Amino acid sequence: MTLAVNDNPGGGTLSGTASRTVSSGLAAFEDLTINKVGQGYTLNAASAGLTPITSSPFDVFAGLAKKIRVENKADGSGSEIEAMNLASKESFTAFALSRDAHDNFVGNVGVTWLLVDKTEGIKDSDLKSSSDKKSAVFTAQAGGTTRIKARHPALGEDTTGVITVSNQPPTANAGPDQKVNKGDKVQLDGSSSFDPEGDPLTYSWNLHKRPKKSQAVLRRSSSVNPRFTADRGGRYIVRLIVSDGSADSRPDDVKIVVNFPPRASFHCDLKKDGPLAEYILMLPPPKIVMVRLSLMNGPSAMALSEKESRSTTPIHGAENSWSG
Repeated sequence: MTLAVNDNPGGGTLSGTASRTVSSGLAAFEDLTINKVGQGYTLNAASAGLTPITSSPFDVFAGLAKKIRVENKADGSGSEIEAMNLASKESFTAFALSRDAHDNFVGNVGVTWLLVDKTEGIKDSDLKSSSDKKSAVFTAQAGGTTRIKARHPALGEDTTGVITVSNQPPTANAGPDQKVNKGDKVQLDGSSSFDPEGDPLTYSWNLHKRPKKSQAVLRRSSSVNPRFTADRGGRYIVRLIVSDGSADSRPDDVKIVVNFPPRASFHCDLKKDGPLAEYILMLPPPKIVMVRLSLMNGPSAMALSEKESRSTTPIHGAENSWSG
């Protein structure tokens, strides 16, 4: 006589010696097993020359717990956690399950939870165990890789595949370009910089380029709003890099153009015994007048404005300049 599974609610496999010789109308099967739990299994019995029959329904239950597994569902309907990818701040829950020798779900068990093989920004504090220790929530605060291990004193331990956490770098924004005058205090603004995951940022500003002979110094270069004094006319370039603690942004530059002050000049020659030369230049504020005289012989005077005057002792063959 040969036995075979007929109704198979658990998708089990019949193992053991399924064929026996009939003796005195009986066949004894002593080592048969079905490896998957289920309710409502039936067996079909067939023998040459006889009509096949089907057994009454029966249930198959899990055996004794033999091992521990870290899985993605608490009821045993999930699977072991293999390699997976997460974004920074993304969470998932791991469950500790006991299973029998045929991997049938037995129950949930309390274990010791650990993070192993940590790299980069992964920390032990990223894994939070439940109060009954039957599950743990993993939330990576930064990029890196790790694995989760569950350890049981009687059933051993199990470790997940590699968990990779990606961290998107922040974006630096050094603010709009500016035009200022020489001597102005320039304040910069990096407040529009941001991190995709909302991580707090640190700021690093650098006076990347400045005009020749400038002695400008960037003050509070690690703040969101540093400043400097534009001591020379020309172009300044200030560079900003921000960090979320795991990755740096690409640099962003802001250009500061410092206007040169308005300037006027003229040239005249005064000959000996010649008439007094008088010139008046009126400029809008800031009022800066540059006067150059080539003095050949004799005294001269220069009227800079209606309210201001300067005089000079003649210097033969020289050039004089005044500012007013």
